Amino acid sequence: MAEAAGRTAVPRLHAGLLIGVATLILVFQVYVSISFGLIHGPMSRELGLSAGTASTISALYMAAGFLLQLPAGIAVDRLSPARVLALATLLCAAGSLVLAAAQSMPVALAGSLAMGSGAAFAFVGALKIVGIVVPPDRFVLWVGVWQILYSFVVAGLAYGTNALGAETDWRGLLVGIAAAGTATAALIWLADRVLPRSADGPAAGAPAAPIWQQVRATLANRQVLLAAALFALTFGPMLAYSDLWAVPAQLAFGNPPAIAAAIAGMIPIGLGAGSLLVGLASERTGRPAPIGAAVAATGLAATAALLFLPPQPAWAAALLTLLFGVGCAASVTAIDHARRTATAGIGTAIGLVSAAGNLGGALLQVQIGLLVDGLEKDRTPGILVFEESLSPLLICFALAIVLMAALRRPRTPAGSPGSGPRSGPRSRPHSRPGGRVDSAADHP
Repeated sequence: MAEAAGRTAVPRLHAGLLIGVATLILVFQVYVSISFGLIHGPMSRELGLSAGTASTISALYMAAGFLLQLPAGIAVDRLSPARVLALATLLCAAGSLVLAAAQSMPVALAGSLAMGSGAAFAFVGALKIVGIVVPPDRFVLWVGVWQILYSFVVAGLAYGTNALGAETDWRGLLVGIAAAGTATAALIWLADRVLPRSADGPAAGAPAAPIWQQVRATLANRQVLLAAALFALTFGPMLAYSDLWAVPAQLAFGNPPAIAAAIAGMIPIGLGAGSLLVGLASERTGRPAPIGAAVAATGLAATAALLFLPPQPAWAAALLTLLFGVGCAASVTAIDHARRTATAGIGTAIGLVSAAGNLGGALLQVQIGLLVDGLEKDRTPGILVFEESLSPLLICFALAIVLMAALRRPRTPAGSPGSGPRSGPRSRPHSRPGGRVDSAADHP
């Protein structure tokens, strides 16, 4: 997407506030997601639900999050992303109260649906705010910095929550989420006052095209579709392995439960560190695709070692798991590419990319589960079960490396934001006979 002309410079204090708010909303969303694992057992027992029936409550939360990614992107393109996030967070808080008060399955499902619908706006809206605040050629760097800070906060939050989970009343936990969500929504609403009004997207006014044309243009953009596929191939493995299969795999490889959980906890840290590496290297070189391919290759090698070289000492498994997370940081390249090539709203493009990542993670979880079930029925030894069932992760990284070569960045005039390495020399336009000056549009 062409960068907005006359972009308003954001004072550092305001930029820090807005980036802090964007990080806060993501941390809140992750805490909401973690809470479903904590309340599942006690809620099932108190309401008299079977494990399968209770699982539909969290499944509805996840389904709402997936289905609303694209609508969330459209909303933050046409309205203020800060106010959209504030209202969505209030919806999530209201859903928490409904679920906390639930005495029956229908009420619990209604609360879960409201929570998932509100939380669905967090990722897309937060990235939209970062895209408005930071200069275009610094977006990928800031996403990297943001991701590593976010990953450490999330890792600590998950550890602390799991440590206290056995002693926490599930209804009280949900009431606490509602209170935190209300406070967060108020802060986000206030932050809208310092969000620039001349930046790209909603601050410059709502898009003139109807919504269906905006969606159609996004779906017709080959580069955005490539970015979505790349995000599914690099972020999907992280969702599938980190959220579901990392601990079972490490248990099968001979690690005790505490060590297996600690090893799995290296994934978000690796994702954060890799995201910072991708951001720094992409800004310095102005060539994000090769950087993303190298990071994905790191993930490919680490995953192959994890699967085919066990049993490993705990420190080696932790290091390889960290490098797996680093490989998943190639997803940052996909986000940046979607932002650079979007032609019908950056939020809409990122919403499509985010939906693809969630879908990729869900499909991988199911596929791995089916493979595990089939191999266990054949009485395959535990190590071999996970060597074979987790092999699709290798295919994902390999395909991601191939897709990196197909990414094409839009040509921008020399010296404009995002036209190349920040530290590189500015090239001058070439003049032709007759006084005509070449522009970026004259070149393929």
